[in-house]
Amino acid sequence: MVRPELIRLAGGANPGPDLRPASGNDSLPTSGRLLRGRTPRNSRFGWLFGLALAAIATPTLANAETLGESDSNWVLGLSAFAAVRAIPVDSATVASQRGAFEAESNRVFGLVGISTDLVGPALGTHRVSPRPFLRIDVATFFDEEDRIVNDDAPGAIHVPVIDNNGDGTPDAPTPVATIQGLGSATGARTEIPSLGLAIGLDWPLTILDEVVHVKPSLEWRYERERITTIAGMAESIDGSPDDCPCRTALAIGRNSEPFHALGPGLELAIESGRLGFLESSVFVRAQALYQLDRRVQVSASAPFSDVSGILDVASRYTRSRWDYVAGVGIRLALKPRERRP
Repeated sequence: MVRPELIRLAGGANPGPDLRPASGNDSLPTSGRLLRGRTPRNSRFGWLFGLALAAIATPTLANAETLGESDSNWVLGLSAFAAVRAIPVDSATVASQRGAFEAESNRVFGLVGISTDLVGPALGTHRVSPRPFLRIDVATFFDEEDRIVNDDAPGAIHVPVIDNNGDGTPDAPTPVATIQGLGSATGARTEIPSLGLAIGLDWPLTILDEVVHVKPSLEWRYERERITTIAGMAESIDGSPDDCPCRTALAIGRNSEPFHALGPGLELAIESGRLGFLESSVFVRAQALYQLDRRVQVSASAPFSDVSGILDVASRYTRSRWDYVAGVGIRLALKPRERRP
């Protein structure tokens, strides 16, 4: 039997605690064998867990670099957009010797334009803190004159000659009803350019792994509305109400007035790409504009062809209090990036 003293000498100067059971049995307990067996297995699991955590964390860390962009920078952007404009018209009238007529309408037309904007530093330290912005718009319209009220077909007056044999001599009196250009109307057209100014907040939100910029704003718009009044008239002068000889007159008048509007706007933009300091995004934009000016009046007069009288015509035009704009566009921004160390 080996004495305990010899076992201690074999263990060296610091043999450690005596793991033998109190009974004096030299074999180690079952728990001691399990502890020695788990050590390399736990090490393998630790390496696997570390690799898995690194794989999961890699995209997050890459995104953290993007989120590390300096929020103290000023960002300058340039946009191009296309939109649809809807202008309800409450009332349009025209009155002349032909009578008085009134109508209402909804004017809808397209527009294209460019914007430049300046985004300021974030108003807080949180990554979704809003940033104030200022935007200037310039737009042009695909807008021809809309005839809001149209009585017949006023325009250039043409009196046809009935010459069946072509000898240059009228074969019969010209009926007044066949004269072209008779009638009265009120037309409207929004003149170019249209100027806009907006102030608002840019809220960067992450939705379905996409950075979406929600931009509520207060919009101001300036433009000029041009109104046309026109009347063409023919009257018989020989006592017959239906046939010529007759006198004719054409009166045309135009007036344009400045229109100012204020209202809320909302833009949703999604970042679509980046190359160095240049970031691109696409957006949808909508505005509701409250009209501060909405009425235009215009009148005109013209003598009859025999100078025996005057044709007078007058038009009034009243827009609805609200009109609307909705469109899409693309934006390029100079956006410096500052990565976290």
